[in-house]
Amino acid sequence: MSDLEFTGPELEALIDAGIIGLIDVTNGILQADIKLFIAELQHEVTVLRLGGMGDPAIFANLMNDAQTGGPLFGKFENTVKRTMFGSIQKASIQGELITYQNNGIDVSELQWVAFSKKPCPDCDPRDGRRETFEQWVIVGLPGVGWSLCGHSCNCRLEPVKFDVPEGIGILTSKPVTAT
Repeated sequence: MSDLEFTGPELEALIDAGIIGLIDVTNGILQADIKLFIAELQHEVTVLRLGGMGDPAIFANLMNDAQTGGPLFGKFENTVKRTMFGSIQKASIQGELITYQNNGIDVSELQWVAFSKKPCPDCDPRDGRRETFEQWVIVGLPGVGWSLCGHSCNCRLEPVKFDVPEGIGILTSKPVTAT
């Protein structure tokens, strides 16, 4: 067993710590998103003022942008959604691993499974690849935003050592190779 592999209570403790870390990371990303939005908002107000627009008209312009999901507020809304979706996806993966483990399923090795008929160029080479959870965290978990498909990713991490009922094949578009 390498230094990066954990099983049983060690894995659960790692996942618990990961959830706490995830909250901290999400908080940090949201703070950065807000700072960027404020800077963009200040820039827009400055440009409008320099263009001769008065404060009442600027306020009306910004209110319209906020109500219609215009360029400023719409971008901010999408940024927050992307941040939250990635965090929820990562928490979901961690929760699945705990559920597997609590039901006696070995999660020491996880296989990337692309549930799309045509995975994106980032996910396609990973389909069928097997790694530990810690290794997947290092190279990128599915659906957290690093890949070309971003948060639209339909890939999953599934336990390699899982007794699948007869008649149900491994859900991967590539043949599984022995490790």
